[in-house]
Amino acid sequence: MSDATEATGLPIAPETVGRAFAALSGLLGLVFLATPVTSDLGSQLDPAGVVPVVYGLAVGFGLCLVAISWLGRDGRRPLATVAPALLAAALLVLGPGLGYPLSAFNWAGLLLASVVFGGLGALWTLVYG
Repeated sequence: MSDATEATGLPIAPETVGRAFAALSGLLGLVFLATPVTSDLGSQLDPAGVVPVVYGLAVGFGLCLVAISWLGRDGRRPLATVAPALLAAALLVLGPGLGYPLSAFNWAGLLLASVVFGGLGALWTLVYG
């Protein structure tokens, strides 16, 4: 058994997990970048002009995810790639396009938290360790 496998107790090396989730982060980042084009949120009522903010935050989170995939491609910091990828997947599953009624204000808050904690936090970890 390798040192990396013994350290985590997983049958897969942590670097492999980090690389896989970095690739998943990049793919999900592209989905978030395409969200303003494919979403029907703009056709719903726009309370106080929040929809452009939601779209802007979705694009910001997508850019963070793409950057995470690029910086985490070596797999050396798996947690910095796993957490944002799982957060992005959860947001897509709970997304307004799948029929879960959340107001634009709620989506703006969720996306802002995702950008700050999931995106910028992971980028900070990848860059500064």
